[in-house]
Amino acid sequence: SPIALATEAGKSSSVGTYPIISNNVIAPNYTINCNNANVYVGKATLHVRADDQSRFYGMQNQKLTYSIYGFVNDEDESVLLQTPTAITSADEMSNVGTYIISVDGADAQNYDFEYSDGKLTILKAYSNSGLPVKYVPSQEGLVDIYEADGKIYMDCKKAGTFELRATQEGNINYEPALRVAKKIRIVDVPVSSAS
Repeated sequence: SPIALATEAGKSSSVGTYPIISNNVIAPNYTINCNNANVYVGKATLHVRADDQSRFYGMQNQKLTYSIYGFVNDEDESVLLQTPTAITSADEMSNVGTYIISVDGADAQNYDFEYSDGKLTILKAYSNSGLPVKYVPSQEGLVDIYEADGKIYMDCKKAGTFELRATQEGNINYEPALRVAKKIRIVDVPVSSAS
């Protein structure tokens, strides 16, 4: 009779060693000894990548996420014994720039894991910077602008019309604020003399 080999291992078998069993072979002129062997089912590989994210300076990080590729046999994350964890060194006060998001720590019976970093990009903010505001009149000689005790004062020197421009420069973490301009008219007020 012909030799037939069989094993319990199949496409959906878990990682492990399975015997390969042969049938009893009979030949009229031969004595046939069959030695059984084994088939080893190894782990498939899942690729885990930290998802890229971006936010503005001064904001808290969003929940860090990841994507997993490579499941077989219509399986999904439900087969994981331990889900991955994504982390980054950036926090709310980290300066504008790009920071690594790393991911690690997954475990599964039938899978090995390969990990790829993502990146967190912190962008310049546009408001609430607390940076100094500079006030510049469009025409010299009409007013003096100065700061005292944390407040801005304007002394009017003579009558006239001018535009007062307020600017706020940016820095490493903030974009410059939009310039604001207001037209101001200074008029002489007659002082009546007492009779």
